[in-house]
Amino acid sequence: MKVLHILCELNPSGAETMLLSAAPYMQAQGINSEILATGANVGVFAETLTEAGFKLHHIPFSKSFNYFNNLYRLFTKEQYDSIHIHTEQGSFWVTVIALLAGVPAKRCIKTIHATFQFTGNLRWRRAWQRRLLCFLGVPHIAISKSVQDTELNYFGIETQIIPNWFNSTRFTKTTDLDYKNNRKLLNLSDKQFVITTVGNCAQVKNHSALIEAIAKLENKDIVYLHIGKENDCSEPDLAKALNISNQVHFLGIQNNILPFLQATDLFVMPSLVEGFGIAALEAIATEVPVLLTNVPGLSNFNKIFEGLHYCEPNADAIKNSLEIILKTPNADLRSSCHNNSKLAELYFGIDKSVSAYISHYKS
Repeated sequence: MKVLHILCELNPSGAETMLLSAAPYMQAQGINSEILATGANVGVFAETLTEAGFKLHHIPFSKSFNYFNNLYRLFTKEQYDSIHIHTEQGSFWVTVIALLAGVPAKRCIKTIHATFQFTGNLRWRRAWQRRLLCFLGVPHIAISKSVQDTELNYFGIETQIIPNWFNSTRFTKTTDLDYKNNRKLLNLSDKQFVITTVGNCAQVKNHSALIEAIAKLENKDIVYLHIGKENDCSEPDLAKALNISNQVHFLGIQNNILPFLQATDLFVMPSLVEGFGIAALEAIATEVPVLLTNVPGLSNFNKIFEGLHYCEPNADAIKNSLEIILKTPNADLRSSCHNNSKLAELYFGIDKSVSAYISHYKS
C-alpha cells in the first residue's frame, strides 16, 4: 500500500529522523512511503531520505487556491491509501482536501507533534476544526502524555498516544573508547567539560538561558556545542556580549549527531516546552549524563529513566544545576545512566509505535 507523509521543510530532526529509521520496517510490511515537503525549501535532509527509498514531492505552503489545487491533483493522481499529516500549519484544510480526493477519514491520520497551547481566536478555530475532523472519523495521535493532556484541555478532543521512537541500532551505550575517540576527532581536550544541545534556534528551545548560565559560572573549561539551524544572530550575539564566544560553538545542522553525543560530558535540553524531545531521547539512549528542564514533554522521562537531572527553565536554575553536576565525578555521572539504553529501547523502540501506525494505515 502507498502512504504519503506530509511535513514542512525536511531537516534532520523530529519526524524526518523517525521516518528514516522506520523505513526498512515499513518496507518489510509492504508500506510504500512517500513524503510531501511543504516548506519554502525542500530542506537539507531531502537527499538522505531519497537515498533511503522515499519518493519526494515539494509543494510550498501558501494560503492560496493554487496550493490546495496542487494538493488535490497530487492526491488524486497518486491514489494514496493513507495520508499521514505531521504538520500543524494548514493541517485542517489539507485533511479536507484528502477527504475530497477520496481518502477514507480513518486513513487520514493527524499526528500532533507539539503541545500547542493556543489562545484567543486561534484556540477557538483549532478546537472546532479538530472536533469536526474527529466527528468525521479522522484519527488524532498524540506523541506523549503532555500532548494528549494539552489536546484535551485546550481543544476538547480525545487522542490516542503513539510515542515517538528513535533508532535503537544507532543510539546505544557510549563506551569509554567511543568517548575518547570522538573527543579526539572533535579536537576536545581531557580538561574541557563539553555541553551539547541539539535543536534549532527557536525561542522555545531557550538556548539563551543556557548561554547566560554558562557565563554566570565563569568556568573557562566549559565548551558548549550548539547543533542546529540558527534562525538569526541573537544567540551568537548574546555569547559575544557575555564574553564567552570562544566557549560557544555554533555548528549548524549536522546529519550525524552521534559523534557529538558520544564526545559530550552533559547533554542539555533547556526548552520552555516540548512535545516529546527526540533529541533528548537519543542522548539518554547513548547513556551520557542529561540535564532537562522540568516542562511538559520532558518531565515524563523522569518516570522511566535513571540518573536524569532536572531544573526550571531559567538561567539561574540551570546555573545551579550545572554547579552541582560539575562537582560530581564524571565516572559517577555516567554510572547513574547505565541502564538507560535498554530502557529507551523497551519503551521507545521502533517496532511498537510503527506497528500501531501501520494498523491505522491498513484499517
